[in-house]
Amino acid sequence: MISFFRKLFRARRRPVRDGPLVRVVSMGAGTPKPSGTNGTRLSVPGYISGGGAATSGDIYFIPHPPTETPQKMEQYRELRDNVPDISGGIWVWVRMCNTGHDVNVFHRETREQTYEFSERIRDLAARIDSNGGMDGLLNRLLLSYFTYGAFAGEIVVNNTRTDISTLAPIPVRTIRFGYKVSKEMRGIPANAPLQAFQVVPGQREPIELNPETFIYYALDPDDDSPYGRSLINALPEYVHWQRQVIPAMARAQLNAAWPRMHFVYRPDTQKRGETDEEYKQRIDANFNQLVDLVENLDIDTNLVTYSNVEMEYKQASNPTERFYEKLRALEEQLITGMHLVPMLVGRSYGPSGTWAEAQARLMERAAISAQLGIKRMIERVYDLALKLWGFPEYRTEVQFHRTNLQESLKQAQAEKLTLETGVEMREAGLINQDQLAARMGLGAATREAADKR
Repeated sequence: MISFFRKLFRARRRPVRDGPLVRVVSMGAGTPKPSGTNGTRLSVPGYISGGGAATSGDIYFIPHPPTETPQKMEQYRELRDNVPDISGGIWVWVRMCNTGHDVNVFHRETREQTYEFSERIRDLAARIDSNGGMDGLLNRLLLSYFTYGAFAGEIVVNNTRTDISTLAPIPVRTIRFGYKVSKEMRGIPANAPLQAFQVVPGQREPIELNPETFIYYALDPDDDSPYGRSLINALPEYVHWQRQVIPAMARAQLNAAWPRMHFVYRPDTQKRGETDEEYKQRIDANFNQLVDLVENLDIDTNLVTYSNVEMEYKQASNPTERFYEKLRALEEQLITGMHLVPMLVGRSYGPSGTWAEAQARLMERAAISAQLGIKRMIERVYDLALKLWGFPEYRTEVQFHRTNLQESLKQAQAEKLTLETGVEMREAGLINQDQLAARMGLGAATREAADKR
């Protein structure tokens, strides 16, 4: 029985031994080079974790979902970079989720807020990534999050382990989750911890990632898979149709959009005494003469003929409308697949008032939901920084900015109406000054400050 399980686990592990399952993809020139003991191994292209040594023993890897294999991820990136609707949709999602944030520090027991570390936190946020600081890093992580269904990174500390050096993004396609299983085990124990590994081409053994410094946030993971799923995993088939239909429709549109001049030549009857052969030669000569005249006709030149020549226009009816309807059907599938609304990718299929406002609110709620995991990731980075600085009794709390201009405008208009109504009631003697201040939500301290001015 033991030999059976050995063969079973070795068979599952064979793809890692025989060849790499994934390919490390360059994260660009902006990828910061880690420093210190945890970041000394950096391969170009792509970041290789230094958080743990190569593993020993057998590993049972949880397989990727069919739509989230490394090969599929390559396809998702190609779609993101080359399909305008998908590129614009992911661009919108990234900007909606990265609205800027504030970092507050509280004592863990007393919950008293302190501003003692504000300057050090701002300094860490500026240097944690060489391409835009924390805001630029979040853009890159969110781009991976929506394109591949997850983002991954590793917190890298300095040599003295007194501060955070950087947060290095790791290509998601190199991450595998699994269980370490020794040769003596009969299967996977029920309490076995799920561990993260990085499979790097050229290395025989996968790298075990340190759970204290490794960060992984998945988009909508299933209960049997921790990998997450791409925002665009339902779109490749529709994109394939779109790429076939649009060129064909474009050619048809060019052909149908331009009117055609149609010359109709009605030959006269055969003359008396004219043989059939002579009649045919005369008709052909007249026809060829007309063709020559039309081919050499200038734009500002008119044609004078006998009444047996007519000219008419030939054009398809409403070709543009039919083309737009077919294209819109494909666009709607792409918009739905990315969980967007038409207005956010430059489309308007209805009235722009309450309809658009309701959709904007729905998108804002979805962005807030996505921000929850990002918030925990940022707090984890800053909490670790506080521990390294020697202040483990403090914790951080991240709050994203809310930028709803429509709601702000409505609130300002409501406050103005309330104030105008209250002033009219005071002038009519229905309420006094204190009652007016109470209606406006002004406390006693505010009224005293206003009286002093």
